[in-house]
Amino acid sequence: MPRFHRRRVCGLNPYREQIQPRTHSTAVCSTSIRRRVATEAVADLHADSLLWGRNLLHRSTTGHVDVPRLQQAHTSLQAFTVVTTIPRNLNINRNSGSSDMVQCLAVAEGWPPRTWNSPKERALYQTGRLREFEAASGGQLVVLRSRSDLQKFMTSGEPHRVAVREPFSEHCHPCALSPVTLPDTQHFQ
Repeated sequence: MPRFHRRRVCGLNPYREQIQPRTHSTAVCSTSIRRRVATEAVADLHADSLLWGRNLLHRSTTGHVDVPRLQQAHTSLQAFTVVTTIPRNLNINRNSGSSDMVQCLAVAEGWPPRTWNSPKERALYQTGRLREFEAASGGQLVVLRSRSDLQKFMTSGEPHRVAVREPFSEHCHPCALSPVTLPDTQHFQ
């Protein structure tokens, strides 16, 4: 089974990389990095992409996640977050529950009115979008709903497919699945 590594593309730490305008040219990577990325599974464990009205099945010049770019980067596992509330003036030390920036986003992005005042409906809406992407992907995007789904995906060896963990549904809370242990004691929940 492949091992997962925190993504370091071309030796850059993604958390310290300065934001540069993107072009469509291919980054220059060493042969050893290209070989490693091509032979090992890569996991990106955070993406807020379901917040935005983009079609994740089509290559985009905005955002950092879409299925074609995940496939190009040999990313096997992508974790999507379901963001239901963001306080105004987000602060690492203390936040008030008196404001909600996702409500503004939901209205501006044209989300259904049921999502405007309900964090649960926002979660269900974003999860529904993920399921729609899966249905329209022709098998290129696979939503993992259980521990056994992950194990089957990891042993299938099918290239150019991207798996995502279903972030939330009415019947399955994100904390309901136990961690999956992969080789090298990597834990995913």
